[in-house]
Amino acid sequence: MTKKPLSILYLEDNPIDADFLRIYLQNTANFSFSLKIVSNKKEYLKALREEQYHIILSDYSLPSFNGM
Repeated sequence: MTKKPLSILYLEDNPIDADFLRIYLQNTANFSFSLKIVSNKKEYLKALREEQYHIILSDYSLPSFNGM
C-alpha cells in the first residue's frame, strides 16, 4: 500500500526563507511530502479553497496580512 505524501502549505513572502525550508525538507525529511509555497493572502486563500493540507506553516509578519 502506497502512503499519500504529507501535504504542506507554506505562507512565506521571503523567497530565501521559502527556499531554505524547501531545501531543508528535501534533505532531511524521512517521509514523502508535497510543498506548496504561497506568498500573499490571495494565493493563500485560493490554496485553501482548492486543496486540503495536513500542515500549514505561516510567516507571522507579512505586508498587510499576518499569519494568524
